[in-house]
Amino acid sequence: MPQYSTATARHLPARAAMSKQELESLPAWTPLGPNNVGGRTRALVIHPTNPSVMYAASVSGGVWKTTNGGQSWTPLADLIANIAVSALAMDPKNPNVIYPGTGEGYFNVDLVRGAGIFKTTDGGATWTRLAGTNVEDFYFVNDIVISPSNSQRIYAATRSGVFRSSDSGATWTRTLNPTKSSNTTVLGGCLDLAMRTDKATDYLFAACGTILDQGTVYRNTDAANSGVLGTADLLPRGQ
Repeated sequence: MPQYSTATARHLPARAAMSKQELESLPAWTPLGPNNVGGRTRALVIHPTNPSVMYAASVSGGVWKTTNGGQSWTPLADLIANIAVSALAMDPKNPNVIYPGTGEGYFNVDLVRGAGIFKTTDGGATWTRLAGTNVEDFYFVNDIVISPSNSQRIYAATRSGVFRSSDSGATWTRTLNPTKSSNTTVLGGCLDLAMRTDKATDYLFAACGTILDQGTVYRNTDAANSGVLGTADLLPRGQ
């Protein structure tokens, strides 16, 4: 497939068609850690005004923080109730507020069950488990996004669908229960969320299903105000 270079703002030929000189001129990737203790790193968030500050989510190691662009990392969440962190979300209006979601919901043989969503308001110095997520619906939290217009609205993709909180995580309501044409629940729930930031409403996409079930994409143009969604909101192919 052709490639697009964001560094040079131009299209490039497929890698198989590039000369050795062209390949060697491409930007190189540098491993940043946190080395062997990080385990499976499932999520990464970067401070919006200080890119040297990053947080990484590890399935077997909790949350890690670097303040020097990845040269060194510090574990932050070794003592929380569950360190199988698969998702991270940073409040776009306050980067000290971070939500880690626990549980690895990808059906790999060595997956680790989670224990809900946690929260820090001081950049990872202290953590609190959101009591409303200490239930089975949040054993596997695969992704978290925060509304760009209202930080109190948080969305979580779990094995049970998509949940919304309108009070900074205190309470939650399921807004998407992904189902098949047979009216049975999609196995695996939802794995990924994406929010458009150019819209006045919470314009949300949810990717649901796994290799064990048909993958589906849902779209909600006003996720802040809608109730439970189902198969009618499935995004058709080509849209």
